[in-house]
Amino acid sequence: MCKSRIDGYKRDEVAGKDVVGTITQRTKTYGDYHMGVILREEVMELFEERYRQHHGCAMSLTHRGYLVDIVNKLARLAVNPTHIDSWHDVQGYAELIERQLTKEEE
Repeated sequence: MCKSRIDGYKRDEVAGKDVVGTITQRTKTYGDYHMGVILREEVMELFEERYRQHHGCAMSLTHRGYLVDIVNKLARLAVNPTHIDSWHDVQGYAELIERQLTKEEE
């Protein structure tokens, strides 16, 4: 069995002592977590279906993963489009994805 990075730590030392406070704050900023999960999955189903229609096959797990990161942030922005940090995250993910795709082309 693999050893966890958090072995030897109490849960509250790893997760933070006020996880309820964090959840409350995130819910105010991003909305209900469960509804966000549903939105993300519905959007991803649309992306995957469009990809299959165009290419005749499933999207690679890597490319799906890239889109999941962006879609996650877009789902948050659907609730709070003025949250600058989420826009910054979208920009950061896009930059990282572009760098990786550029490496793959070389």
